[in-house]
Amino acid sequence: VHRQERGSGAPDSHAGWVEQALERARAALRRVPELKDAALELVSVSENVVVAAGEPGRPHAALRVTRPGYRTLRALRSEIAWLSALEAAGVEAPRPLVLDDGTSGVVASSDGVVVVLSWIDGMTLEPSLDPSTMEQLGALAARLQVHARTWSAPRNFERWHWDATTMAGARAHWGDWQAAVRSVGDRAVIAHAVAEAAARLAASRATPLLVHSDLRAANVVRRPDGGLVPI
Repeated sequence: VHRQERGSGAPDSHAGWVEQALERARAALRRVPELKDAALELVSVSENVVVAAGEPGRPHAALRVTRPGYRTLRALRSEIAWLSALEAAGVEAPRPLVLDDGTSGVVASSDGVVVVLSWIDGMTLEPSLDPSTMEQLGALAARLQVHARTWSAPRNFERWHWDATTMAGARAHWGDWQAAVRSVGDRAVIAHAVAEAAARLAASRATPLLVHSDLRAANVVRRPDGGLVPI
């Protein structure tokens, strides 16, 4: 995971949550042998708090402190299983780090869960993508899809299911889109598009696949050698 080029400070309304997240990240460091003496730096605040760990200016790991109730422990462990499988298949992605008990990637406690991954050197993509970058991004998505078609997920694997309801319904995973649209005309246009998409998905016979589900510019790192890595 890599730092985004934007201010790392948090809005005042998030100050309490961010401080709690930093304390949880500090506690998680003690569970990762190679990070016990690492310094922390706040990277970003969104649905999670992301913290870099390592020497000042030379991050070694990314600690993702999950917001309470956002993801289940099973879902986070499933994500770690997927990342480990991608690494084994030669698809570059953040690597789950080994903990002091021999497990990887997830530090769970009564205070919550922290995901611990390797740091990916480079910079996140700019929101405006040129055609060459779009081609690279398409190739990256294709590699992930090929892996998803051939990998057998372990029992009890859990990940959000995406369909018209969970993407754009009243109880969508990321909230009700209507709360962000004030114009009656715009709502009508979007509602028509949602209904059309729902009808097409219902009629589709395609087999559901495991997907990244948020492969936007801010979640893709361009390495110094020019390659793209999903985070």
